[in-house]
This record gives sequence, C-alpha cells and structure tokens, in this order.
Amino acid sequence: MITTYQRQYLQPNTTYYWEQLEGFATDLENRDIQSVKELEDVLYRFNELTIIIIEQASHLRLHLMRYTKDEEIAQQWQVYSKTVKAFELTKGKVIQQLLTSPFLEDLIQKHPSWKFMLQALQSEQKTFCVENIEVNAKNRALIDEYNQLSGQKSVTINGKTQPTVLAFYELKDADRTKRKANYQAIIDCEKKYKDQIDDLFERMIETRHTLATNANYKNYRDYIWDEKAKIHYTPEDVENLCNSVRYAFIPVQRKINAQRKAILDIPDLYEWDQYVELSSAKNTNFFETEEDLIQKTKTILQLIHPEFYRFFSILEEKEMLDLTARKNKTTAMFCMPFPETKYPFIFANLNNSILSIITMFHETAHAIHFLYNRDKTLMDLRMPSTEVSELFSLTMELISMEYWEHFFQNKESLIWAKIYKLKVCLGLFRLSTLWEKFQHWIYVHPHHTREERYLQWQKISDEFNTGIQQTPDLQGIQNHTWQRRGLIFRAPFYMIEYAFAQLGALAIYKNYKENPQKTIEQIIASMKLGNTKSLQELYETAGIRFDFSKEYVTEIAQFLEKEYEALCQELGI
Repeated sequence: MITTYQRQYLQPNTTYYWEQLEGFATDLENRDIQSVKELEDVLYRFNELTIIIIEQASHLRLHLMRYTKDEEIAQQWQVYSKTVKAFELTKGKVIQQLLTSPFLEDLIQKHPSWKFMLQALQSEQKTFCVENIEVNAKNRALIDEYNQLSGQKSVTINGKTQPTVLAFYELKDADRTKRKANYQAIIDCEKKYKDQIDDLFERMIETRHTLATNANYKNYRDYIWDEKAKIHYTPEDVENLCNSVRYAFIPVQRKINAQRKAILDIPDLYEWDQYVELSSAKNTNFFETEEDLIQKTKTILQLIHPEFYRFFSILEEKEMLDLTARKNKTTAMFCMPFPETKYPFIFANLNNSILSIITMFHETAHAIHFLYNRDKTLMDLRMPSTEVSELFSLTMELISMEYWEHFFQNKESLIWAKIYKLKVCLGLFRLSTLWEKFQHWIYVHPHHTREERYLQWQKISDEFNTGIQQTPDLQGIQNHTWQRRGLIFRAPFYMIEYAFAQLGALAIYKNYKENPQKTIEQIIASMKLGNTKSLQELYETAGIRFDFSKEYVTEIAQFLEKEYEALCQELGI
C-alpha cells in the first residue's frame, strides 16, 4: 500500500500558486535559527514546499510531453511557471541559510544519513544567483520549444508515417537497396529541421553560457559540474574515461562490425546496414500489443524478484504507464517520479523491437528504485546521483536478458537478441563518451561558429570510428547526426553517467551469473539506501567498485567480449 506524502504545514488537497505560498516562503527565508531543532524545522518545512511545487510542475510538464499540441495545458504551465520561478529565489535563500548555519555540523551529527545530501546541496548552491532565475526560465522555455519541434519530426516509409526516432527500425529490410532508400528518407526529414535545430541550439548555448558567467564561472561545463553536484570526479577524470573507452571498447566494436560486414557479404558497412536482422529464424513479433508487453514484463520481473513484480503491477493499476508512440507526443523515454503522490510515471515511445524490450526494463528499474525510497521524508534523500540510478537500470536490462525466452519463439532468435543487447552496451559506451567529449568542447568554446561545431563533431566521430562508413553527403559540415541525441538539448552533460553505470552494470551482471540470489540481495540493499551514502559506498553495497581506471575498463571490456564470443559459438559463427 502506497500512502501519499502527508502535508504537515500546508493544507492538503490544495493546488498552491505563489500568491498563496509567498508568506510561508518569506517566513522560511527570514527565520532567525537559534538551535539544531529550529534548523531541522526549517528544512522540513522547505522540503514540504519543494514537494508541493515539484509535484504540480511535474504533472504539467509531463502532460505537455504527452500532448505537445494541448494549448490549454501549455497556458496552465505558463501560469504555473511563475510559481516555479519565484520558488527558485526562495530555494536559493533558504539553502544558503541552511548551509551557513553554525548548527549545520550538529545537524549532520544528529542525522548522519543527511551528510551526502547536504554535500550535494553545497555544490549546487555555488551556482545560485538571483540573476539566473530569469535565465533558467528562458532555458526551460527553449527546452519546451525543442520538445515541440522534435514531436513534429516524422517520416513516411513503406506507407507508414511515424516519428523519425522510430523510423530507424524500418532499416531491417533484407533488400539493401530498400534499406538505403529508407535511410535516405530519414536523412531528408532530418535535413528539413536541421537549420531550425541549429538556431535553437545556438540560443541554448548562449543562454547556458550566461548562466555560467552570471554565477562567476568561466564556462557552462564548470558551472554544470557544481550544479549537478559531480563531486566524486573531475572533468579530467571524464577525459581519462573517454580515452579508456576508446582504447578498450572501440576495438571490440570494430571487430563485431567487421563480423557483421562479413555475414552480410558486403564491401562496406553503412548506417543502414546496422539494423537488418542477421538471424535466419525471423521473429518480428516480440509482443503483440502494449498489454502483451506489460504482461511479459511482469512475468520476467516475477522471476527476477517478486517485489519487482509487485511494484510494476502497482504502476499498471494506477495507470502510470504511457508506452507507445503517437503523433504529437515528445520522442523521449524516461521515468518521472511524483514526490507527493509517491508514484513514478514511465513515459516511452516503444514499438515491436528488441530495443523496446530493453527500454521497458530500464525505465521499470528507475521506477522500482524510486518506490524503494518513496517513504524517506526528505525528497532529496530518495534518489542518489545518476551514476547510481542509471547503474540499476542498466543492470536490469542485462539481468532481464536471462529470461527473454518469454519474448522469443525459438532459441536462435533469443541468442541473436542477446547479441544485440551486448552490442547496445558497446554502443552506449561509444555514445556516452563521444557525446560527452562533444559537449565539453561546445561549452568550453561557447563562441564557436556553426561550421566549427560540425567539423569538431566530425573530428571526434572519426576518433571513435567503429568501422561504419559515412555516406558522401554526411561528411564534415553536413554531418548533422549529433542532433539525434535529445539529451544534448534537454539535459546537457547527462551522458557520461551512462558510461560509469554501464561499467558497473556489467560487473553486477558478471556477479549475477555466478550467484543470482546474492546479487539481487545486494542490488536491493543498495537501492534502498537512496541518497544516504557516498557514491563509492552505494557501488560497494551493490557488490562492485566505482572505478574508471584503464585497467578496470579493460577488464570489463574483456568480460563483455567473452560473453559475445560465447553467444556466437552457440550459433556457430
């Protein structure tokens, strides 16, 4: 039974706008704190204010993403965004008051589990300045503009019109000429929006650089490091990880792509050759309907752990799932937690593909993670940093693979699906490090030209080349493929976390294959800690270590390659 957050200081079942909250907020800003108890009281009251505002804002923004043409909700958000903006000013003042209080250390001694939450707040608080309240509102408006634009992008292939993000699955045709033509249709659609997206992105860069300079940072990369509380590693560490991935994982990916080229018996491998099924045992119907997908997901979750099944069933019962693509729906996939009702919402654009199965378990793990921590009173104690939250989602993808026979009609198709999943892991390492390096360059050089940006993308892409040839019309300043990654627009610098998490997920998967029960117990124990321990301690509780050294990255790469080769041997290839 999930109980909602019980308001202690503000009226229940009431939607508040800033006009009704301003007095409450002003009282918090001006408190003369004379004891640990009074400091604790301010924190609890501020927590309730945060929960109420984020709950309402999340509902509105989710609805905007589900129905991008709903003008009524768009207007409601425009009204409520004023409350969010006013709240940001109060947030900065209250957190500053908390962090500079002479009773802060006494508060940590009383609540040791709050230590890392407060450290993250200290890091985030460095980026606060009043001038940025308006700039943040502008940044959110630009993201909304991007969401609307991305929701419009669609392409017609084989008589079927669909979002471009899903059209790549039309590249499975055995006829290579048709695959190339379908890919060209996608490119033509992307080119239609290319300049609009460039214009929008340049406004984003300018806005984000303003956020940084207003807060006395040299550039947005350094600003975001503190704003996202990346306190466990530095930009230099990330650069080293990117180099280690290029050293250890890119050669494995080149080797696998060379194998694909040989199986397809083609002279060169292009993007449109990446999706065609190599299996002779075709199995295109992994699930018949959304309901079929939900039921098969529940079956597998039950086998992994009964509590996972129970949590997912709650989401189904409460209609907290929007899984399939449709027109005027933002092309994104995420799990959005609601802090007051304590339910997470899974948002996706799934189709009948292996990747959709993977996504299903990924977002479900985020939901499970939140549900384990939903009753922690302070909202910031519920979820840890993304290096940990993504760890469990990527782990669930791999562990679920052990039970994928429920989606497949024969063993050969199952093995090919597992091969595909391991290739996704490889692709994620390349994607997260490639886009991370690109973003570092963009925001350290905020005044670059459009041509310089495209040439830099080409340069970094060449460094991470995996043996896939580029088409002649996608070279240099024509190579717009960097625009395909929505996180660059919606959540900058939310990329390298996936590389850290994928390393950890493969290590946990290795443990699971050796001792399933112990590994699941470790995962749950770490999940339940929420944001009450350090990043290193959370990884250790999960049975692994937080390590991005070249030696460790190579060790994980060798494990993945060994798993891939074992599957190939089963197929005799």
